[in-house]
Amino acid sequence: MSFEYTTEVSVRYDDLDTYGHVNNVRYGTYLEEARIDYLPMSSAAARTTC
Repeated sequence: MSFEYTTEVSVRYDDLDTYGHVNNVRYGTYLEEARIDYLPMSSAAARTTC
């Protein structure tokens, strides 16, 4: 079974270091934001398939 989900997450100024690179810890925050975007969609899909 294949699964893919895509969402846009804005890079904020405090996500960057002095060289303009994204701080490694912020990738976890991006994943959390994507999960928050995904959950309402997945629960709505589950209600329509029951």
